Amino acid sequence: MTKSLFLKKSFILCSCCALFSFTLHAQVNKAPVKLNLSEEMKEPNNTSLNDYIGEDDVNYYILRAKSKVGFGGYHEDYILESHNKKSLNVNLSKDVEVKVNGIDADVNRMLMLNQQIYGIVELYNKKQDQHELYIQQVDKSSLQFTGTPKLLMKMPAKSKKSEGSFSEKISRNHNNVAIFGYTGDEQNVNQRFSIAVTDDHMSVLWKKEITLPYDSHLFVTERNYCDNDGNVYILGRLYKDVVKEKRSGSPNYVYKLLAYRDQGSSSKEYTISLKDNFITDLSFGVTDDGKLICAGFYSTKGTFSIKGTYAMQIDVQTGEVLRDGTKDFGPDFIDMFRPKEKEKAKDDKDDSKEDKKEKAPPAQELQDFDLDDVIPRSDGGALLIAEQYYTTTYTTQSYNSATHSWSYTTHILYHYNHLIAVNVNSDLRIDWAVKIPKSQASEGGAYYLSYAKAISGNKIYFIFNDNEKNLLETDPKKVASYDGKSSIATLVTLTDDGNWKKSYIFSNKDEGVILRPVVCKQMSDNQMFLYAEKGKNYILGTVTF
Repeated sequence: MTKSLFLKKSFILCSCCALFSFTLHAQVNKAPVKLNLSEEMKEPNNTSLNDYIGEDDVNYYILRAKSKVGFGGYHEDYILESHNKKSLNVNLSKDVEVKVNGIDADVNRMLMLNQQIYGIVELYNKKQDQHELYIQQVDKSSLQFTGTPKLLMKMPAKSKKSEGSFSEKISRNHNNVAIFGYTGDEQNVNQRFSIAVTDDHMSVLWKKEITLPYDSHLFVTERNYCDNDGNVYILGRLYKDVVKEKRSGSPNYVYKLLAYRDQGSSSKEYTISLKDNFITDLSFGVTDDGKLICAGFYSTKGTFSIKGTYAMQIDVQTGEVLRDGTKDFGPDFIDMFRPKEKEKAKDDKDDSKEDKKEKAPPAQELQDFDLDDVIPRSDGGALLIAEQYYTTTYTTQSYNSATHSWSYTTHILYHYNHLIAVNVNSDLRIDWAVKIPKSQASEGGAYYLSYAKAISGNKIYFIFNDNEKNLLETDPKKVASYDGKSSIATLVTLTDDGNWKKSYIFSNKDEGVILRPVVCKQMSDNQMFLYAEKGKNYILGTVTF
């Protein structure tokens, strides 16, 4: 047998083994869901999916961002598309163009309520030196704005590019929308913002202009919330003198939660703190009976690590803490996150000195976890979801023989790793905490990384790109890294007893695209919108649990 023939047969044998292995994994761990994917389609030039807007009886609606570079620098235009729900093919695609009083305006956001599309439109009024925010309806048959734009709010601004922002939150029952407008972080100027709350037809229910007794440079807004009754909550960190996490080893901030209730006629400020511990991350929600649930992570060492989790229930009227609970993660749980020696050595080699200084974890504390969500339950408990996120840097060099000189390039690697889920009982005891292992890194940010989630019954579903080797791996410390176009779209099913299982949805390699979890969204109680792309090719579809 010649060497080339031997190699050829060996390659065929290895390929067959790999194919058999993957097919076996897929059969054993095939996700128990209904998957409906489109044929491969071409994206319009220089576009990418910006948002899934919603659905009606006939179509799904998505918004594309169209990148443009011209006079004044880089900016984005938008394309609105409808896709037929049966064929999943494009039904209509239109450039989004909007004018207010004959002046070109910008689309801030599009959303769908009661099967009707609305655009939140932003205009800089040069004569009045202010940003103005309008709401306008979209005709679904033409995908064009229709009717007269309605003014929601206005914020002072010295120029079109001056600091300030707008955001919105939809209540869990989709009956209310809260619009928030903020001024910039100017020194020696009190934080100002506007609130407008609408019903599900975007008719304004109440408005309020608010000036806080805080320097806007020192108050950093972290989360906004609108409850099912149209009450509004704003969570922020208030720093002392300078925006710095610690001073002299002690926390340099306190968490402030501001509530505006009864159509803005009543307000309340809550200071959220834990005795003898740093609150490193905090989120909140409102239960069905109107109680505030605040929950998150704490540390005994500093503000960049976490030792355990906490939860507290607050009476919204009095501010009294009705009950609370804390729990250290413990050494066994924390040990699951310690990297293997080879991985640790590689990370240490890649990290810059500044990265190492900030990332060096205290003993028995976890590092770099961001709290993504606190989900209130009907029984008064809650579920916390967090993801490990950090960046590392490395430098490459190249030699130019013409100039006899070296050039150096610094690269940033974005890491989106393991998930943590924490269950809080109705009595605020921490019932369980679990690690859902994943390892993802890319220089392209979160484009193909991170995860999407859906809640259905007593289960939570997580969807993300993963290495096929992880399908049957049960050791939470053994995690193969995400491998780009060779990865698989993976489903993790987490049940209310803290148990979870990984399963296979589809192969990114077979489909010729890569799932984009950050734009996938839950559509209904048991269905999620999926989107995957690579280059100019894309597919979309649904997964039903």
